[in-house]
Amino acid sequence: MNGLQFDGYFVDAGTPESWSEGVQECIRKKRFSSGEVCGGSWFSNPMAKVTEGARVVGSMVEGNVGIGKSEVIESTILSGSLVGDNTVLSSCLIGRNATIGNNCNLDGVVVDHNSIIPPETNQIGGKWLSQQLD
Repeated sequence: MNGLQFDGYFVDAGTPESWSEGVQECIRKKRFSSGEVCGGSWFSNPMAKVTEGARVVGSMVEGNVGIGKSEVIESTILSGSLVGDNTVLSSCLIGRNATIGNNCNLDGVVVDHNSIIPPETNQIGGKWLSQQLD
C-alpha cells in the first residue's frame, strides 16, 4: 500500500449518509466557493424559488429548483427539480429535473435524475429510478 501526504480539505462522500454529512460539514465550515448560506442551508444562487412557509434546514439546493410549502431536512436537491406542497424530504438526494408530488414523505431516498414521484408517495430508504413507473 502506498500513501500520499495531503494537507488540503477532504470529505469522504461515497454513500448517501456520508454525502449528507459532507454537506453539513461544508455548510458549518463555509467551504462553498459560490452561492450563499441562508438559514443553515446552502443555495447555489437566488434562482431557487422557495415558497413562503417552506422550511429548508441543513440542505444543499442548486439553481432553478422550486420548493412548495414543504419541509426539506438535510437533503440535496439538484438543479431543475420541483418539490410540491405538504411534502417532507429528510436525508434525501434528489437528482436533476426530478419532480416530487404533493403530500409525499421521503426519508433517506435517492431519487434518480428526471424522476417523477407521484403525489401521496411514502418511502423510507432505497432508490427511486426515473423509469420506475414505466
